[in-house]
Amino acid sequence: MRKVALPLLLCCALVATGLWARRAAARAWDALTRYDSPYALDNGLAQARPRTAQTRHVVLVLVDGLRDDASRGLPFLDSLRAIGADIHSHAGTPSLSLPGRATLLTGAWQEVHGQMTNFSPRPVAVGHLFDALHRAGMTGALAAGAATHTLFGTGHLSVVLAYPHHGGPGAPDFSAYERELHDAAASARTMLVRDRPNFMQIDLSITDEAAHAWGANSDEYRRAARLADGEIRAIAATLDLSQDALVVTADHGHLDVGGHGGSEPEVLDIPWVMAGRGIVAGARARGEQIDVAPTLAVLLGVEIPAMAEGKPLLDALTLSPAERAEAWRALAAQRGRSYARLYHVIGRTDAPPPDPDDVVTIPPMTDSAHIAHLDAAVARWRAAREARERSSRVPLAAALALLPLGLLAVAWRAGAVSGSEIGHAALGTVVALAVYGVFFRAAGLGYSFSDVNAEERLPAFFGRAMALAVACGAVGVAAATWWRVRGAERAGALALARLGLGVAAGTAYAFGVAALATHARYGVVMHWEVPNVFWGFGFYLDTLSLMAVAFMAPVLALLAVGLGRLRPAT
Repeated sequence: MRKVALPLLLCCALVATGLWARRAAARAWDALTRYDSPYALDNGLAQARPRTAQTRHVVLVLVDGLRDDASRGLPFLDSLRAIGADIHSHAGTPSLSLPGRATLLTGAWQEVHGQMTNFSPRPVAVGHLFDALHRAGMTGALAAGAATHTLFGTGHLSVVLAYPHHGGPGAPDFSAYERELHDAAASARTMLVRDRPNFMQIDLSITDEAAHAWGANSDEYRRAARLADGEIRAIAATLDLSQDALVVTADHGHLDVGGHGGSEPEVLDIPWVMAGRGIVAGARARGEQIDVAPTLAVLLGVEIPAMAEGKPLLDALTLSPAERAEAWRALAAQRGRSYARLYHVIGRTDAPPPDPDDVVTIPPMTDSAHIAHLDAAVARWRAAREARERSSRVPLAAALALLPLGLLAVAWRAGAVSGSEIGHAALGTVVALAVYGVFFRAAGLGYSFSDVNAEERLPAFFGRAMALAVACGAVGVAAATWWRVRGAERAGALALARLGLGVAAGTAYAFGVAALATHARYGVVMHWEVPNVFWGFGFYLDTLSLMAVAFMAPVLALLAVGLGRLRPAT
């Protein structure tokens, strides 16, 4: 009776575990795609700003998906580098298009501005550069796709140009991408010349389209970059760089095979070139994507966005000592208020929250050191909260990981399962995991958003991961069954079913331990920060693979019975 009860209990336990895994994966995914930033803070409070604009007009050209290395060697962009500032910039994660655009104009990383993915665009939760322009009585314009307009709204925009959506089924067509580029750029130039906004952002998407279709190591991608370079030249021709400034950057890069969203260097390393009025010729620097908005705010003489985490790259700007001190004071004022908000969200127990008025009443010569002190304090708070949360997750994760081993030990001591059964199931599990590791990359899988290449391919990507896990489980069952029946004694159907369930349980357990380890170390349900994106994406794959193997455990048990019956009688 016990020999029958055990496989029934194990089968029920596996199905229940599969349901738990599905819920865990769905909860983590929803937390990412529906993340609500707790840092919401707009530019509603009056704060100090540089009193002097450094330039008449600023045009920001965003070349979607342009890698830093691919930008070098483009004739016009290199000519801008020669007369202006060349900054090696670094994007944030998830390195997707809408999050990158939000970061550029808020100066805040994804966990702060709230737009985590390209799904469900919505207004950013914090102040942005268009807000600051509106408060200063200046004009802003945006030429981009409809989703980008959703991020920043239209209430604070003086001029709006929404590119039509070109997409849908069918093979990629470079000539269509080229026509789209020329039409969009021509419309943007017309708006720029006609309305002369103080600040305008122009999006060019052909490089991203080419990378998704053919990869970033393709002739098509290089051709797309050259075409974008030509359109930047045409935009510059409408400006007077003795009075105006032109800024060129990207939202993210691409893998050689196409794809972004992860933390690979070729995805995160992006160009940032500035030339014209207010820019130091020959300036060379390293920066972050969060530094763009504060730098543009100083150029334009407007407030730094309220929750900006970056700093203006003052060494790249032609500032007098007085103007430089003004910029530091503006940053100190912004940091004072964002510092208080960060304290409220992240939390601290060993000091009272700061008084924003105290933060900004400091001599100009100490501003840079004071801001560094504030940023270091925020880093300490972050590390302390991460440590607290990690210590609260580890005991439960460890208990869940050890529970199946404890139950197995109890079953073995009670005689419900033999040592040879455990050994055969362990052999099958090892084979299943080894085959999974060998074929993981061959199946087009990886622990990165970048491996997906396009959002619409996510369901197929996750489906391949689950199918591979089940297929490898089947290989493990076959190996264990062969080992079990290789002798002269014929195995019974019940024993073979128990073996198949044992291999399924072992394989599911391995995926579960990997998921629990990720959860214990990084956390996978977002509340206030982005977990490690590499391990976070791996968590989805592990939980989905666990779910698939657990749900298919009865089938794997039947497979073991069938394979065992194939052995000829002796």
